[in-house]
Amino acid sequence: MGLSVRIASFNFENFFSRPTLLNRDNATVAPLLTDLAELETDLARPVYDAATKARILENWKKLSKYLTLRENKGKLFSGSGAKRKVSAAGAGSWAGSVEMKRESIPDEGQENTLRVVAAVDADILCTVEMDDRYTLRHVATSPRLPKPTRFSSAMLIDGNDDRGIDVGVLSKAPITELRSHVDDRDADGVVFSRDCLEAKVELPGGRDVHVLANHFKSQGYGSQAGNDAKRLRQSERVAEILRRHDLENEYVVVAGDLNADRDAPNASSLGPLLSHPHLVDVLRVDLGAGDDWAYYYGGKKQRLDYLFCSTALASRLDRTRIERRGMWNLAKITQGAETPFPQVTGATTAASDHAAIVAEFDLP
Repeated sequence: MGLSVRIASFNFENFFSRPTLLNRDNATVAPLLTDLAELETDLARPVYDAATKARILENWKKLSKYLTLRENKGKLFSGSGAKRKVSAAGAGSWAGSVEMKRESIPDEGQENTLRVVAAVDADILCTVEMDDRYTLRHVATSPRLPKPTRFSSAMLIDGNDDRGIDVGVLSKAPITELRSHVDDRDADGVVFSRDCLEAKVELPGGRDVHVLANHFKSQGYGSQAGNDAKRLRQSERVAEILRRHDLENEYVVVAGDLNADRDAPNASSLGPLLSHPHLVDVLRVDLGAGDDWAYYYGGKKQRLDYLFCSTALASRLDRTRIERRGMWNLAKITQGAETPFPQVTGATTAASDHAAIVAEFDLP
């Protein structure tokens, strides 16, 4: 008798709290992220000349309500208000950081996140931008989820992101093995921005599914060339990890937010996965270009979220779908062809700025 298995990936955009800056509409966020990237670049300079100091001060004025300044040793600024100035001579003359302020997600936002989880009803769910394992367990067993959609296993290991956003795996079947790659290094240093979390899920009948949950380098900080190079290193490392598996005979999934649009020029940073001879991008197989978008930014539908399967698992693919109803402005984006949950009334009550991607398999 066959076994139906539903595997999904969803960028939660956190559950209890989100960075204040990021919990805004795209038109507000986009220019501020550019300012933030410039601020971080300038703060890292060994010498702050007059032009650098002017940029630091100007960007700080734009961003200060969204950021917290940590001055551990020495001072970046002196004075206050109109008399504030950059007093540090360079990165070596003070020690500290800028961190994003956070704000609580309203109950409606949490409810809509759980509505997405319930609507997807996955047997295995890769979770991206999850706060911590405590939160993951909260989601897994929430009484606000119908009992059939709850999970018995919830695994997450703290990753490398300094904002504390991690990848995890929820499963209705036991997770029997877990392996982290937070410390993987290559010639350029640490590879993964968060982690490539490997989980072995033991399905009924002795069948195993190996899940690699990922969240690659974002597009919003630093230069595009630098981000693409980092993402390429991450793709290459995932491809290396896959060598331990017989993809023609084992059930293996690589899923998560890989932060490069399949149809954009920088998709080449995902080349080692997109061109892998034994990996299949199941959304593109089933839905095709233009219909497989799961993210909307800058007036453009994009696909940053992926679900790759080994050829052995892809051969058992039944169907795929994308659950977009947790997104804000969905009716506007789709010209009324799709509408969000009625409870999604704005950016702060949206489940996420990403849709959930889902694939169903009929295993022998």
